[in-house]
Amino acid sequence: MKAGRLPVFFPLSPDGVRVAAMQPFQMPADARQLRRQRQGMVYVAFDLARERETAREFVLKGRAPELAAILLLIGLLGWLLHRYVASPLGRLAQAADTLRSGQLDVAVPEQGPQEIARLAGNFNAMTRAVREAQANLATSEERLSITLQSIGDALLATDTDERVTLMNPVAEALCGWTQAEAMGHPVSEVFVIRNALTGEPAEIPVGRVIREGRVVGLANHTILLARNGPNYHIADSAAPIRNAQGELQGVVLVFRDVSEEYALREALADSELHFRTLANSGQALVWTAGLDKGCDYFNEPWLAFTGRTLEQELGQGWAEGVHPDDLPSCIEIYHAAFDRRESFSLEYRLRHASGEYRWIMDQGSPRFGSQGQFQGYVGHCMDVTDAKRAEAEIERLAYHDALTSLPNRLLFRDRLSQALAAAHRNRRCGAVMFVDLDQFKRINDVHGHAVGDAVLGEVARRLEYYLREGDTVARLGGDEFVILLPDLAASLEDAGALAMTVAEKIRGALENPVAIDGQEYVSTASIGITVFPKDSETVDDLMREADTAMYRAKERGRNALAYFEPTMQEAVVERYALDRELREAVRERSFELHLQSQVNADGKVIGAEALVRWRHPQRGLVMPASFIPLAEESGLIVPLGEWVLREACQLIARLDAEGRGLRIAVNVSPRQFHQADFVQRVKDILATTGADPGYLTLEITENLLVEHASEAVARMTELAALGLRFAIDDFGTG
Repeated sequence: MKAGRLPVFFPLSPDGVRVAAMQPFQMPADARQLRRQRQGMVYVAFDLARERETAREFVLKGRAPELAAILLLIGLLGWLLHRYVASPLGRLAQAADTLRSGQLDVAVPEQGPQEIARLAGNFNAMTRAVREAQANLATSEERLSITLQSIGDALLATDTDERVTLMNPVAEALCGWTQAEAMGHPVSEVFVIRNALTGEPAEIPVGRVIREGRVVGLANHTILLARNGPNYHIADSAAPIRNAQGELQGVVLVFRDVSEEYALREALADSELHFRTLANSGQALVWTAGLDKGCDYFNEPWLAFTGRTLEQELGQGWAEGVHPDDLPSCIEIYHAAFDRRESFSLEYRLRHASGEYRWIMDQGSPRFGSQGQFQGYVGHCMDVTDAKRAEAEIERLAYHDALTSLPNRLLFRDRLSQALAAAHRNRRCGAVMFVDLDQFKRINDVHGHAVGDAVLGEVARRLEYYLREGDTVARLGGDEFVILLPDLAASLEDAGALAMTVAEKIRGALENPVAIDGQEYVSTASIGITVFPKDSETVDDLMREADTAMYRAKERGRNALAYFEPTMQEAVVERYALDRELREAVRERSFELHLQSQVNADGKVIGAEALVRWRHPQRGLVMPASFIPLAEESGLIVPLGEWVLREACQLIARLDAEGRGLRIAVNVSPRQFHQADFVQRVKDILATTGADPGYLTLEITENLLVEHASEAVARMTELAALGLRFAIDDFGTG
């Protein structure tokens, strides 16, 4: 203990009856000491047992009534506390225990002090709330159970250890496990999946969800292997299950059977592959367009044709390859058909990968869905360039001369018809010229058709050179050309003068020799001219007038011009009538054979020349000079010459039989001599008539020998072997 100014008290017994006190003090110091070092202490002990008893007795005797009252009051207070506090609180505690045991239909009386009654009321309200919550929870759980039982998709839940905690009936059916069987099993045992393409095990997404904490879907082509045997194509996704605090509690796996959809998708893929194979295997350029009129597909032949990528062609990109001259009409037709949802067909030029523009025939049709809804257009194109060229060539051949590429008779007549109508309508005059080459047949016969064709080609170029852009020169055939000069002047006289000027230039140009392979050939031209419009003449009238004028030019000595005059028409009519009557005469054999004696220097008759005469019913006896040229032109000279030869042979045979043998000379025309079966016909006539070949002389023209020397010599040699003789003369002009 520490010393202090006051005494220190401390108990000497546990009950505090015996106590003690100590008081330290300083003792006086010696003279030899520097300071006081002597200390003392007073110790006093007390026994208070008797005093306590005395005090207790005093208190009990003096405070007994008060103590009794206090005890009574304490007892009353305890009873009140038990009745109004402890007992209600006990009932609350008992009710709480009952509630905790799961019995929710418990209640306590709301009695006692206000606070206790309020507490009881709150307790009862709490139990009602708990009952309502439980009822709501039961309803919710029932609804959830019904939902899980009714949902069309399969549902499987796991905990964070990837063990099954829940399965709905669809999941049970697909997996082949009941929920009771699957509970607690690893999900990898219940949910067994494979890759449909490789057959290898597929990753179950539950593990990834647990590791990554996010939704994960299955890969395509996944098959679920049910425990009871069937396999199903499935599609699924796995999502994390979290509590209110966001803590991961497990994984829910939702999946469904897509076997039918997979089969349909496979069928659709096969169908699309089939379509693409068909679209890409042919030569057609195939395209499709959507509702926005933009193209959304081009097949491989299209891309190969254009040399562009699919991305470049999509939308309106394909239009970049259309020829600028064709693009406006192409787009207009396409959009108009699209708006009306009608099929269309059009032709345009599309740029090929080589850079060449080629003609395309594009045929498009609207396409509709399975429900009839309009979905756009589908079209296919064909390269018709070669067909267009063939068509142009066919048209050219139909309307143009194959040798010279000039218009032919058909096209010329069409243009002349248009020019004649325009002349009547516009009161402007034009002209028609008929050009016939002089002695062209000699070039063909002597130098061959190749040279003749080359001469005709050069003539065509010279004719075109002297004409205007709107004029037409056509080749009618052989060495005949015809020229149309429309819109020359306002009067026929001026038009005729201009036509004569042009004709003179052409005649002069054709006088110049034509050089072919270093050799020159000359073929002049006779040109007949007529003008239009006059009265009501037709195309045939104009052609006939120009032809008549051309023959008049030839009569004037060739290499000349002749203008058609009305008097020429009379000669044309006469010539036509004579031609018709001559044909009838050949058919009816209205000819007579006359003999003209041949004598020697002594005047002795040594033979005769056969001369033909035409006994006309109105004209009388017609001399050869009037009908032989016409027979030559019309080809009637062949049957007429054969008749003369047969009559002469019959006469030879008859005279020989009478003993008056006479050599008779018969003229043979070049056209008759060049018949392929001429030699055989002579043999047949000799055989049928019985004439002696030694009495027969065939007279041929000098030109025949010159122009067809080798052929003539071969035939003459063959006939001479029979005993015939040959002489040179002009046919039938005796």
